[in-house]
Amino acid sequence: MLVSPVERLRQSKYLDFLTYYFKLDKKEWEVYQDYKKAKNEGEVIDMIGTLLKKEGKKEGRLEASRDLALLLLPQKLGPIPTEIEKKIRALNDVNRIQNIMARFMEINNWQQLKKYLN
Repeated sequence: MLVSPVERLRQSKYLDFLTYYFKLDKKEWEVYQDYKKAKNEGEVIDMIGTLLKKEGKKEGRLEASRDLALLLLPQKLGPIPTEIEKKIRALNDVNRIQNIMARFMEINNWQQLKKYLN
């Protein structure tokens, strides 16, 4: 299926937006460039689907990490202060949450945890 130059430009701009939104690494950028040169619409749609799945998995891991922290920390430290709950829910880096939870046994009160959240 041939794609008109106008449609091609629209797809290109949309894919450029997706690239920025998904913060592609070097390898993903190369794959993106290959797809950007694709000759048919199906390949472009496949690429978008792949990016959306990846982002969904990333969001799922982030949400699961937050949920685990919000489940385990109150069991050890008691009722969670609203301020700390908000900070945990605002975390958007899975590695940071995992680093905090790796210190789970060292954290004995909310003040100690607060240091890791700042």
